[in-house]
Amino acid sequence: TQGEEDPLAKKKTKKKTKKKKKQPALYNKIVTVTDVPPCYPYTFWFVYQYVPDMEWCHLCPMEPVGVFGPNSKREGRKRWRLVPEGQAREIDVAAARCTPVKHTTVAKTQSADKEIFDIHDPNAPTDPVYPGKLTENVLFADDIGGLKVDAPPPRNLT
Repeated sequence: TQGEEDPLAKKKTKKKTKKKKKQPALYNKIVTVTDVPPCYPYTFWFVYQYVPDMEWCHLCPMEPVGVFGPNSKREGRKRWRLVPEGQAREIDVAAARCTPVKHTTVAKTQSADKEIFDIHDPNAPTDPVYPGKLTENVLFADDIGGLKVDAPPPRNLT
């Protein structure tokens, strides 16, 4: 009949559109970054800021700081922390260049600067060389108890 539309004709004319691959939420994650220039010797980066609508991340470099002790279930694994502010350059990159890495926060603090991370990446460097020196003002109470830090004002995770 005149004026009626054929529902099958509508289905035939619809185009299949490719769905854009959704970037995982990167808030407070540890990532590796593809295509980092050699002037940035760091393997792991902490996502300090993530702007999903712009698909952009502000990253802070991470460094190893000793190993977990014999009373820890993480015995012998490296402790990782953010490089102290001002000792290394932070970078801004497209979120598509970031690959999240499995990790555990150990100290459970609200401050990223005070947090200790256990990174579960089998590709982690075994003996990394980092330009920053470890500051002597970081003291670990123990693997079970609290963490004492005398450091610059903390960056908040919230």
